[in-house]
Amino acid sequence: MKPWLVVVCGPSGGGKSSIAGRLSERLNIPLIGKDELKEVLFDSLGWGDREQSRKLSDAAYELMFHLAERHLATGSSCILEANFRPEMAERLAALAETGPLNAVTVRCSADPQVLRERLRLRAEQGLRHPGHLDAELLAEVEGLIGEGSVELGGPLLEVDTTEPSRVNIEEIARRVRDLTGRT
Repeated sequence: MKPWLVVVCGPSGGGKSSIAGRLSERLNIPLIGKDELKEVLFDSLGWGDREQSRKLSDAAYELMFHLAERHLATGSSCILEANFRPEMAERLAALAETGPLNAVTVRCSADPQVLRERLRLRAEQGLRHPGHLDAELLAEVEGLIGEGSVELGGPLLEVDTTEPSRVNIEEIARRVRDLTGRT
């Protein structure tokens, strides 16, 4: 049976981590999340200013792609979750074409005002690792709202997370299974 690559993408505050984590549990496949890798790097190497955060972010992306390549090369499926930059679309597409596999993109989004509020709360309440420098990111909030979406060129599922209680993870998991040929 072909492995599957599920890419969960979208803007900061779009609900990617929540959706990806729940999908990983429902589909019983490993999740490789950029921010989780970045937090390990923060804890190992420390953190400081935005430049250091960006460097560690770049390293986390490299680790994420490396781990995905290793999983897929052995026939294992995986979920990748991140706010992918536009220049990563080609790399994701190449990953999806590394061999026989089924690939699907799950793009999370929410109303821009909801995204702004989530990012504000995240910064004010310290809901993430301090190395993410969320308070500083608030100054860039408008740029963050439109970023993070890529497509693999295959099936695309759009998930609106504006009202989290309306997100039906069982339905999303069923649709991913259907699109990847898994039952």
